[in-house]
Amino acid sequence: MKNAGNAGVVWFRLPVANDRWALDMETVRLLENGETPAPCMEVASSREEERLVIRARFKHQIALERAEVKLRWRDENLRGEFFPLNETECVATHGALPEKIILMPNACGQWFPVAFAFTENELE
Repeated sequence: MKNAGNAGVVWFRLPVANDRWALDMETVRLLENGETPAPCMEVASSREEERLVIRARFKHQIALERAEVKLRWRDENLRGEFFPLNETECVATHGALPEKIILMPNACGQWFPVAFAFTENELE
């Protein structure tokens, strides 16, 4: 690989299916071309059965740094139960929904669930 902004890349093992820690191929190709990819994150929510599922996708995450996400609920007085997943951190009391969550990223570029909630409304 060409030197991409002095970022070292080490293959510590072969990636396996659903591996959250292996770099996605798009990132690997950019590094091979000597480019330094800009990290980005997407967050989405969807209603599944009787719960709201929040998912995140990190792309080009070479340095795996936690990310803070502010949640905007459609109704400020909305109550519900919130359940963080996959090392997601939040501060929420029983019946109250958090205003922010802190996510542990992954490198694979795939969507993964970070939390679910039982609520009446979805996120904005």
